[in-house]
Order: sequence, then C-alpha cells, then structure tokens
Amino acid sequence: MQAIRTPPEIQPVVDLIGVEAALRLVEAHGGVRIEVPSRATPSCALAQVVGLPATQALVREFGGTRMYVPLLKRWRGLMMRRDGASYAEIARRLGVSEQAVWSWLNKADMTAQPGLPGL
Repeated sequence: MQAIRTPPEIQPVVDLIGVEAALRLVEAHGGVRIEVPSRATPSCALAQVVGLPATQALVREFGGTRMYVPLLKRWRGLMMRRDGASYAEIARRLGVSEQAVWSWLNKADMTAQPGLPGL
C-alpha cells in the first residue's frame, strides 16, 4: 500500500496542525469558509474541532480572517479506509457510490487489503 498523499490544497494547514487535526477540520467544515478567531480559547468553536494547540497555530497564521476549507472527499475516503472503514461506510459518510470509493482506493493501491473489511 502506498502512503496517502496530502492534497496540495490542504498541505499548508497540515504543515501547521498535523494530518489528524486537518482531517477533523475538513470533516467538520469541508466546502465552506470559516472564521479563524483572532484569539484562541479552549471554548472557541475551532478549538472544539481541532484542539487548542492546533487552533493556536491557525490563529498565528490566519487569525482574524476567513479561511476556505476544501471538501476533499477522495482524501477523506482514503483516510477512512486507512482507519478500517468499509467501502459501504465510506460511501454513506461521503455521499458517493461504492464504485467511486473503489475507484479512489484502486488508484491509491488500497483495494483488497488483508484485515480490512471490503464491500
């Protein structure tokens, strides 16, 4: 299996806050612009999604601005599969067909992995 490449449109955020926090951000806000607060607090909405340290990093870079969070369905699907999700579960969560999921996984050499649920 190949390593899952981070899409270039989210790479700057991954560099700031890490893959897992960036994935949580995309899961929660993919496809829309979000307000990055000018101050990070444990109770702010962004901290509730990505955690306080990641929010602090985002505030240092983008504080007081609006930031577009890309949708990235394919990347999210690959990450879900990495975590053991079935094709059907990925398809349901992302609102795509199982065929689309299979296509994404096949291109990433992630189909038919021993130990992971299939269709």
